[in-house]
Amino acid sequence: MSTVKERLGRLDRMQELTHYDFDAPGLKPALDALSCEATEYFSMPASLTSVVLDSAQIIAGCHGLRNWMQSVAGMPVEWSFCADVVLAAEPFVVTDTSADPIRREHPAVTFEGVGAYAGVPLLTPSGHVLGAFCVMGGEARTFTDTELTHLRELGDEAARLMLAERRLYLD
Repeated sequence: MSTVKERLGRLDRMQELTHYDFDAPGLKPALDALSCEATEYFSMPASLTSVVLDSAQIIAGCHGLRNWMQSVAGMPVEWSFCADVVLAAEPFVVTDTSADPIRREHPAVTFEGVGAYAGVPLLTPSGHVLGAFCVMGGEARTFTDTELTHLRELGDEAARLMLAERRLYLD
């Protein structure tokens, strides 16, 4: 059985990531604005757009992060709920991290106080998952189908913004 790093670090997915310019001018402000929209819509304190590498999660855009994660713009992949989105290639939701036997001891829960998380994959046209668009908060909560549909729409917009930079970067 392969490790998380091996599955995240699949050569075809990693090669796809190299075609994107995540430092393109204007990309971070646009992703930050989408994150702001998400925090307002969901009434949750934080949202981010992540790019998940084999050993780290990079924060490409965010709103509401007030801790070391924003300062260093990332975290180890072992701390990343977004890595679960990438591995599953589908939405990933944890409504109550304290009741989740796998995640209740997770560093994002114990150190950062994440109580609920919902994330959707950022898909490329070729079907690779770059990372995730997510919302998180300190309190347990459920997410309605309507909310998850809106989260996917915001994630699709984040993926479109990144794709636009891919085209510019390759030309």
